Amino acid sequence: MVGIGRGIVRFVPTDGHARMDPGALRSMIQEDMAAGHAPVMINATSGTTVQGAFDPIAEIADIAQELGVWLHVDAAWGGAVLLCEDKRHLMAGVDRADSVTWDAHKLMGAPLTSAVLLTREVGMCKKHFDEAASYLYQEDDDDLNPGRSSLQCGRRNDALKLWAAWKYRGDAGYDAMIRQFYALAAYTADRVREDPGMTLSHDPQYVNVCFEVNGKSSERICFELGRRQKAKVGYGIVNGRKTIRMVYANNEVTTEHVDTLLADIRAIAAELPDEDNALEPALACSC
Repeated sequence: MVGIGRGIVRFVPTDGHARMDPGALRSMIQEDMAAGHAPVMINATSGTTVQGAFDPIAEIADIAQELGVWLHVDAAWGGAVLLCEDKRHLMAGVDRADSVTWDAHKLMGAPLTSAVLLTREVGMCKKHFDEAASYLYQEDDDDLNPGRSSLQCGRRNDALKLWAAWKYRGDAGYDAMIRQFYALAAYTADRVREDPGMTLSHDPQYVNVCFEVNGKSSERICFELGRRQKAKVGYGIVNGRKTIRMVYANNEVTTEHVDTLLADIRAIAAELPDEDNALEPALACSC
């Protein structure tokens, strides 16, 4: 959107748990600087889309501060852990980020869309997005005009959705809800481990659970679940393999629902021909 292109984006290696490797990050930035390039932003992630991994923000913030690079934290999916006392340590160091995104319409249950962009320095959005027009924004103070601090001019009242949801649940309600999602993810992982016909792709770090039915196509299983109106479940790539990707963000889901879904997955898989989920090396990127 800003015209710099994707060709200059560098992908930082991860550890065995899909988290950014700070050592590799530092080396890559230093190499670029030595070559005369100017790294402008580190994009850390709290709650990756597929595996639910949390980058070590505090270590990354040290590097960003030392080398003078903007640190953005994409917490669109994982930022809600800040509302759970037992899990907020996963976001340690986020207060040192230059900018943070957080989508309340994901784990917090607010209706689409309700997304937040926070900057540590007041006025950064207005400074970079504002296009003043004398025929617009004539009522409120400039700080209350979202049209002057975003790429959009006309906006829905997204903040109302977040305010209402938080008012309804409260801090304690969100804490309990997030614990429930973690419990469902742990329950799912345990059921998969117990089944000799399934393989758990990784230990859950968040409310994401990725697994395979041995010898059966994860993509086709997910397609059949939707076609038969059993469930809407997507697949994701983990360590070069297509996996069934379960995520929990609905507080009405119970362990009974999980058992039913796993039974449906087994039944569908039994009807499918054998097929390997391995990808070609060029396509085997995990998220």
